This record gives sequence, C-alpha cells and structure tokens, in this order.
Amino acid sequence: MGFQGVLRAAGLGLAVAAWAGAAGQAVAAPPTYSVLDLGASFANPGGLNASGWVTGYGFVAGQQRALLYDGSTITNLGTLGGTYSVGNGINASGWVTGTASTAGGAFRAFRYDGTSMVDLGTLGGTSSTGSAINDSGWVTGTSNMAGNAAQRAFLHNGSGMSDLGTLGGTWSYGTGINASGWVTGRSYVAGNGSYRAFVHRGPGMIDLGTLGGLYSEGTAINSSGWITGTSNTAGDAAAHAFLFDGLSLVDLGTLGGNYSYGRAINASGWIAGSSSIAEDAAYRAFLYAGGAMYDVNSLVSLTDPLYGAVTFQDARGLNDSGQILVSDEFGRAYVLTPLVTTPEPGSLAVIGAGLLGLAAVRRRRGAA
Repeated sequence: MGFQGVLRAAGLGLAVAAWAGAAGQAVAAPPTYSVLDLGASFANPGGLNASGWVTGYGFVAGQQRALLYDGSTITNLGTLGGTYSVGNGINASGWVTGTASTAGGAFRAFRYDGTSMVDLGTLGGTSSTGSAINDSGWVTGTSNMAGNAAQRAFLHNGSGMSDLGTLGGTWSYGTGINASGWVTGRSYVAGNGSYRAFVHRGPGMIDLGTLGGLYSEGTAINSSGWITGTSNTAGDAAAHAFLFDGLSLVDLGTLGGNYSYGRAINASGWIAGSSSIAEDAAYRAFLYAGGAMYDVNSLVSLTDPLYGAVTFQDARGLNDSGQILVSDEFGRAYVLTPLVTTPEPGSLAVIGAGLLGLAAVRRRRGAA
C-alpha cells in the first residue's frame, strides 16, 4: 500500500566550498548542501541508500509502520501480521531490513525485497531485529537465543541465520554490514561487564578496543572495512565518535561537548553522526571529512529555503555521493544533497591527506 509523501524540494544554492582537485591534496572544506524535506510522514529516519532512497518509520492510522521513500513516493511496508514495524537499513536495490510484529505479538527481523516482507526467523528465541542490509541482501542484526536468556549478533546470508558469537561475554549485537559480509557491532567481554566494538570477518570476532575507556561499539562499516561508532575515552569521562582505519581507533573529537556518535561511513571515509556542542548542551548532526568535524547545519546553502529554519540534531545515513540523511529535534527526516560534484570515493582529495598519511605510516611500521 503506498501513499504520497509531502515533499518540499530545496532551491539550488551556490557552492562555496573550495575543493582540491589533485590527488594528495587535502579537502579545504566539505560541500554546500541543498535540503529535501520528506514531510511529516516520517517520524524517524533509519537508513539511506546510494540513490538517496530512505527507510525509517512513521504512523499510519495511529500504528507504527516501516516506510520507504523511493525518490518520489513514500510507501508503507506493512507488517508480518501484527501492528508494528520499523525500517532500519536499506540497500542499493531498495531492499529494507528492520523489525516487524507477527500476528502472535512476537518481534522479528524482516527483509523487504521490493514486493513483500519476509520473516528472517531467530536463533532459537522468540524475537529478532534486523539492523543493516548489504547489496547482496545479506542482513545483520540481533536475535534472542533459545529460552530468550541472551541475545546474539547474527548474519543472515539469504538462506539462513548464523550466530556470530561474542567476545567472551553472553550478549552481542550486529549493527553494520558491508559488501563482503563483514559485520560490526558491540559485544560484551568476559569479566567486568563492559562491551567492545567488534568486526566479524569470519570466523570469530575481533575486538577493536577503545579510546581508553571501558566501552565502545561499532555502528557502520564501509567497503574497505573501515568502521565508525563511539567509544568511551580514558576514565570513561566522555564518549567520542571514532574511525577504525583497519589498524586502530582514531578519535574524531566533538563539536565542543563531551559526546559524539558516528552512525554512518561511506567509501571515501566520510562519517556522519551526532555530537554535543557544549557540555550538557544540545546536539547537532555532524559530517567528518578531510580530517575535520563540521556541524551539518553550517553546511546548508545560504539560499536554501530551509536554511536557518530547521536544526538538524542527528545524521542517520551517508552515501558515496555525499548525501546525508538527517533528522531534526522532532525526528522529521531530511535528505541533504551536495551542490557540487564530489570526488571519486577513495581519492586522497576526499579522505584528506592527513588521515591517509597517518594510516600509511602505521601500515609501513606494521610491515617493518
């Protein structure tokens, strides 16, 4: 069942960011953005794909439903027989994963393939949730084990669900997956009750460590295996967004407060998420590019109709074209689109010479 969303296209503005054209030069500034308002239908956005399509959830006749915006229309994806569903992840084909209730009241991970919603089952318990989906239709998420005594990260490869294990504790959660089927998330470790970000490349999980504190979690992973998420710093006094560059965690800092959270990473190593702007103060959506963190609100074109009219507090998605999925303080969804052509994914101009230089030094040291 589909219904038309209330869409407001943003006016085009002038690109004021200066981009470096030659490989090896750092990005002077990120691009300027136009804003597309997805309307009141979206109560909360969940994910963004390569074409700028969006999933999330809204309310239909008072009931929460997973939604899909395909560039022109917002579609209600339905449920698995119950009254509830939410979309969390979307791939390049517009396939969606999330959670939906069954007629019996259980909550299950689903995959929507453009036509219908399929129950992905569980690892023996009654409930599961889908968090992310890759372009092959593989899904990661979390499922209850038999007896519902614990939850585990899972990988569903299209034919069945497998338990990804833990880092020694009882519980684990899958939150991001890349084209190779590598999974990131968080897992409890044995002993002190803390949890760590992990990458699962099969077999077994690899502990990514922390930024000095007890806790960390991975949220998204790109095609190169680079990961973003958040980690406590030394003394657990703060939590900062990080980039795992294949060797170690790089602290991305904040927009002035003591908290930031990386939610999405693209092939160029750009990261989007949310950060506090001062201690115990408000939050703002951020874009990390070229070695620096920017308040997304400051990147909106001055000529855009929504410039200054909306405050973007969180970024939920980021694609290889540089589009960002953001939400305001009410959860309303917006898609931000660059007003200049972005360099090819993976180029030094996009990622920033400083960050790549650091990674290169680490690799040379490791090889030595």
